[in-house]
This record gives sequence, C-alpha cells and structure tokens, in this order.
Amino acid sequence: MLSFFNTIKAHYTLIISMSVIIFTGLCLAFSSIYFSFFGLNFYIFATTADSYGVALANGILIPLYFMALISIGLVRIVSVGFMREDESLTSGKEEPTLLNRVYKFFNIPNNSKVPKTSIMTLVISLILIALAWAVYYPTKIKANNLIDGFGPRFNVKTKSNSVNYDCVSIISGASSSLFIWRYKDMVPVIVSKADITNVSLVIGDSPDFLVPRGRGTSDSQHKVMKAELLRAQKLWSIKLNKKCSQKVDWKHAED
Repeated sequence: MLSFFNTIKAHYTLIISMSVIIFTGLCLAFSSIYFSFFGLNFYIFATTADSYGVALANGILIPLYFMALISIGLVRIVSVGFMREDESLTSGKEEPTLLNRVYKFFNIPNNSKVPKTSIMTLVISLILIALAWAVYYPTKIKANNLIDGFGPRFNVKTKSNSVNYDCVSIISGASSSLFIWRYKDMVPVIVSKADITNVSLVIGDSPDFLVPRGRGTSDSQHKVMKAELLRAQKLWSIKLNKKCSQKVDWKHAED
C-alpha cells in the first residue's frame, strides 16, 4: 500500500497532467455525442473549454473526472502487473503487493492459464464501459425528452425585434453562442450571445414520466403517488398549451 502512495507522490505532476488530458477528451466526446442528438456538430460551433460547461450543465463533470482517474489506474495496473508477472516467473516468488491483494479480492487463482493481469485488465475495462454507459444513457434520455418537448421553455429576445424565439428549450450554451431547440419546428437554432438581450423562463421542467416503485411502498401508496403524478402532468400540459400553444404526448414518452 505504501509503495502505491509513494508512486503517486513521486509522479504526482504526471498523474495530474494525464488525468486532465483524459478528462478533457471525455468531455469532448460527451459533448460531441450530446450535440449529435440534435443534429449539431459540436466541434464546428464550440471550443474545448465549452465542453466543460456542457458536462457541468448535464451534471456529469465529476463522474467524467473519476473515469479519467480510473483510466490512469488501469494503465498503472496493467504496466505494473506485467512486470510483476515477469518477476514472479523469473524468481518463482510472489510478493504481497497491492496488486496481488486485488487479485485475491477478485478470487483470481495463481494457477490460472490466463495471465492475472489480463483478467484484471478485462475487469477494469468492463467497469469503465459500465461507467461510460451510466453517463451516456441518462444523457440520451435527457436529449430525447428535450426533443419530444419535455423540458422547460424560455423566451429569448434579441436586438432585432423581428427575430425573437418564444417558448424554446435550451440545449446548451457556449462561449459565444446559445443553442436552442424549437419544438414547434423540431429544429435546432444557434443564436449569438452578442445579439441576445434577455432570456426569461416561461414554464419550468416537466414532471416525471413514471412513479418509481420503492420496496416499502404499498399498492395503495403507489396508486396515490401515481394519481398525483398524473395530476401534475395534466397541469403542466395545460400551462404549456396556454402559454406556448404546444402539446406533448405523455404516452409516447413513457414508451
């Protein structure tokens, strides 16, 4: 354990630099995927610094940074693991290192035909894939909900009185532009921030689509919660129709 922390201390600058590089790459990849849902190319309209803002707005900035650190840990385990295996094959001894403790934790036998490091590489790779899916899937759901009209509405006023955007959803913002979604026309629009004079909220975010069924929730309680949710959905739809003359399909969203 001490050797592990000594390694971090000795290569602190390198680890931080690598984590920032990987973290930036993950933010860029996420922003590109998120914008692609709306038919936009992130790299044309935004910068690398904007990708941090997109990740922050979607609540995944910290998870992406942890993914970057785990990626560095994967490289460390693979590189040290292969060296340890070479040494054990040469000397016939197995040192009680942190890596060997990890092997024992995952119950990887010493007489396995597959190298233990290869098994650990597969395990950690699967963990990274699971984390990536845990970040990607909620983002896809959020983007689809925004496209289907289940999102807050804003009025965006510009310097030109003839060009205003009423009852639109905001996809994201960049250093010089605001990306909005016109649900009425089902198209994205890019507005220069220099031309915007005011952005005001018309209606807040939509209620949830389904009532989660908790372990301690009885059938009667679940029915009450479902009735309250249906009432909230109806009130939100009425407000949306009144203020924006727009309608949404709740049944389609549940599917």
